[in-house]
Amino acid sequence: MEQIIFKAGERGNKIIITTRDENVALAMQTFRPIHYLRSFPTEDCRSLLSHHAFGASNNRKQSKLEVIGKEIAKRCGGLPLAAEALGGLLRTKLLEKEWNNVLKSNIWDLPNVKVLLAL
Repeated sequence: MEQIIFKAGERGNKIIITTRDENVALAMQTFRPIHYLRSFPTEDCRSLLSHHAFGASNNRKQSKLEVIGKEIAKRCGGLPLAAEALGGLLRTKLLEKEWNNVLKSNIWDLPNVKVLLAL
């Protein structure tokens, strides 16, 4: 059964499905093998979080916030979406207290959470 939405693209176009749940990938009934991505290294998560939190200027005036940001990046578990989302959230937060609230939140410690509830 063809879906009308898939008729709109040009011949040879591809659709990329991203998921952390293998069952979703298997349900797509692709004939291609599933490509498993590795988690980001902590330094890459820190860089992504910093970019979204401080913007392109990323000046060093926020050095205390960057120290806290490094710890938050570690807690992201290598998930770039978490680093990006938290960086965006922290962009409007200029006080150390606000950053520490994110770092010390008990949401990080919830058992059996597959997707960070911080998102």
